[in-house]
Order: sequence, then C-alpha cells, then structure tokens
Amino acid sequence: MSNAFNLTKHQINKGQIGRPTLVYAEMEDGPVFMANWQKWRSRSGAPWPGAHEFEVGCTLEHAGYALTWLIGLFGPVSHVSAFSALTFPDKGKETRNVQLAPDFSVGCLVFHNGVVARLTCGLAAPRDRSMTILGEKGEIIVRDLWDNRSPINLSKRYERSFWQKVVDGIESRLGRRLPFRLYKGKELSYPSTQQAPKLPAYPSQIDFMAGIQKQAEAIQSGQTPFFSGQVILHMTEVLLAIHSGKHDYTVETRFHYYL
Repeated sequence: MSNAFNLTKHQINKGQIGRPTLVYAEMEDGPVFMANWQKWRSRSGAPWPGAHEFEVGCTLEHAGYALTWLIGLFGPVSHVSAFSALTFPDKGKETRNVQLAPDFSVGCLVFHNGVVARLTCGLAAPRDRSMTILGEKGEIIVRDLWDNRSPINLSKRYERSFWQKVVDGIESRLGRRLPFRLYKGKELSYPSTQQAPKLPAYPSQIDFMAGIQKQAEAIQSGQTPFFSGQVILHMTEVLLAIHSGKHDYTVETRFHYYL
C-alpha cells in the first residue's frame, strides 16, 4: 500500500469524515491513442506496446489501481452494475488487425459494509486519477492514485477553505466558473519520519516494489498478506464484471477483511 493509501486509511479510522458512504473513483488516462505512441520508448529502448494495451482495454489495464484502493479501504464487493464500450475504434494502422477491447467503462459497486462506489475508467477523457470519499461528516480527496505521496485534502463538515470562499465570490460576481479547481478543506501532511522511496518519473510515481516487499515480509513472519490469493481472485472477478459490462451482478468470491 502506498504512503497516500496509509494516510487516507488513517484519517478514515480516526473518524475524520464519519462513516464513509459514497466514493467517486476515476482512472482516466487521456486520449493516448491520439499521441505519437508508436515512437515511445522506455529507458531500455523497448517500444511501448500500444496495440496490446488497446487489445486488453482500459479496464483490465488500469482499473485495478483504483480497485486496489477501494477493496483495501472498504473490503469485499457484493454487487456490480457496469457498462463498457469501444468508443474510438480507430487507434491507428498498427491496430487495424487487432480486436480492440472497450476504451470506456463505468462500474457501480456495492460493498458488503454498505459503501457505494462509482469507478470510471477510460482512454479518451482528460487525465484524472482522483478519488473522492464522502462520509457522514466530511470528505477526503486523493488527487492522484498513481502518486505514492499524492496531495490529499480533508474537509470536515464539508467546509470550504478560505481561498475557495474567495473564488466562489469572484465566480458569483462574474457569473461564470474560473478555469481552475480549488480543493475543499486543508491539505494533509505526511509523517516527517516517513521516508519517500525513489520512484519512477511522473505520471506513474508508484512504488511498484512495495507490494512484493509486503508479500515477502508476510511470508517470513508466517502471516497471510492482505493481497492473498483470495483477495486477488475477488478483485479479478470484479474487474471482469466491469470489463464485460455486467448488470446487477452478484459477486461470488469473498474474503475475510481485516485491514
């Protein structure tokens, strides 16, 4: 789990927003197929496998990042109602002999603990990897799920910050929205004793080895890691339901939630 996840979990456990009830999770990567992706290269010189990415589809490629947070925070999912579609079938000549998967999906998830979440995923809308967690007494906004130390805003009692009140007043006088967004509440601070690991460059500032380290530590201590086979099987079932656009689907797998 990332530093951002741990900080978010801590705030929820402290009761800062009361009982969580509704979550909006976004995993939009922008219209990458319109970029010059054919010439993208990794540090090793390997080409970016665009045709394969589009063949797998946005849900199986990216939704797991947000679903990991959702399941880690709220436990197993009981029901899924989803829709998916291929909205941009022309992604370049390199993909014309490839059966393309959906590039848009939306899933409404109901968790066993009563939390409801909407997860959108796509390869066309402007980049947005945020998560908004609404509780009975406030909200938490995680700005980027791909950032190990993402800025996180906490708003108790849905209070507006001073600058948000100023901007709201300006917009009221102008009669239109200003072209930027201010976040409610205050930005949280990370513990000063918490060291930031060396991470890949933006946009995927993820500690990809942290999960492997947690698995190794659990095995050495004789404990079951959170992302055990049962949890991964459960997450895979939910992902496939969203990818396939299942409606009112009852999730068969379940696991014991102990985080």
